[in-house]
Amino acid sequence: MTSFEPLDDARILIAGATSDMAEALIPHLLDCPVTIGLHGNRSIDRLQRYVDTDTAAKVKSFSADLDSGEAAMSLVDAFTDWSGGIDCLIQFTGNIHRVCSWEELQPDDWNADLAVNLTAPFFLAQAAIRHMDTGGRVVLMGTASANRGGGATTLAYGVAKAGIEAVVRALAKVCASRGILVNAVAPGFIDTRFHAEATKRTPAEIEKRQAMVPLGAAGTTKDVAAAVLYLISSQNQFTTGQCLRIDGGDFI
Repeated sequence: MTSFEPLDDARILIAGATSDMAEALIPHLLDCPVTIGLHGNRSIDRLQRYVDTDTAAKVKSFSADLDSGEAAMSLVDAFTDWSGGIDCLIQFTGNIHRVCSWEELQPDDWNADLAVNLTAPFFLAQAAIRHMDTGGRVVLMGTASANRGGGATTLAYGVAKAGIEAVVRALAKVCASRGILVNAVAPGFIDTRFHAEATKRTPAEIEKRQAMVPLGAAGTTKDVAAAVLYLISSQNQFTTGQCLRIDGGDFI
């Protein structure tokens, strides 16, 4: 299916494996002799098909509500107890607690968005890196609009994703001496359930937003998966501390 070259016998944890973007990535990994932990929460039943399928990969699913740093660290511990270690962390988790103007934003909204979109990803990365040998890979999930303040009705989400970029740069610097590469992908307007459900856009609003993309279309989950595949592959030996925007020119 793919020319992807994984790290040798890589042990890969995918947080948020039920997301559309993860589902575009996972089939490529199943062709490889790797060990994969697939994390899910409310939709974890969607992952059973990968566990039950006979593939080159060894696969297990893990359930957790990643709404805190403690939950994130516990997930990594559960994965490493099973796999014997970790070579690669890919984080797709995220949510918008409430879509509203900045004036309507409440402390609970703010705290919930930062917990899921910044705190938990940081502690996933921290815990994973502690277990990594030389040459590990970390890929976190940003958003292309973060460097422009995020969306008008998703301020806390945008702030959290801007924080992810800071986390990536900081961890890339301190992990470089161990050969651990830390990056993020920052999707723009991608055709996913998230844009229809979490942002509560109507079909007309989605069509209008799509027309604003300079390339004239929404991106696909395959676009994001291709970027992640490169960042975690053995072909990537020199890219770290980067937030790769996949946005069709939206935020040039």
